[in-house]
Amino acid sequence: MSERRVALARRSFVSLLACLPLACAGAGPTGAQTTSQPTSTGDTTLVPPNIFTVPQIPVPPEAQIALEDTVIVGADESWTGQVVMTAPYRVVQVTLFFRQEMPKYGWVETAIVRSRRVAISFTRDDRVAIVRIAPKSGGGVFGSGDGSTEIDVIVSPAQARDAQARPAATGSAAPAARSTGASRPAPRSTP
Repeated sequence: MSERRVALARRSFVSLLACLPLACAGAGPTGAQTTSQPTSTGDTTLVPPNIFTVPQIPVPPEAQIALEDTVIVGADESWTGQVVMTAPYRVVQVTLFFRQEMPKYGWVETAIVRSRRVAISFTRDDRVAIVRIAPKSGGGVFGSGDGSTEIDVIVSPAQARDAQARPAATGSAAPAARSTGASRPAPRSTP
């Protein structure tokens, strides 16, 4: 695809994402909601607040969502995708924030990996969320840069729906053992 088409597709996608707050403004009790009320413009048209919300995921205060890198597909209760944001906090602070706030949204922490970058995995019903946190300006986990972080939240189904319906494929079926008088086990196929 040419660079021009990629740029045009990206602008179209960002325009589409700009409309997403309108759809998310009425999120249910499990979705993140705006704290501002719509304001009147003098006529009967209400203008929604200019705040992007993410259903079922806490967003750190003062975090900025990178709309050009964020992709959300599906309904509020079953969306999948990636939310990319930056926050003016150190990696340790953001890690603590997500470990404390995700359970309030029904997520259960399953694992954490700590290094220069931190990755925390959570599950909720039949979905998985991976929160990746990294220093933005060359700082380490405890911060030696400007203290801001990049946060990447990826949400997906825990298992593909098609995989639940059919047994796991192991490649080709093992050939049946020939009767040679001696009994030997059939060869095993490894995934």
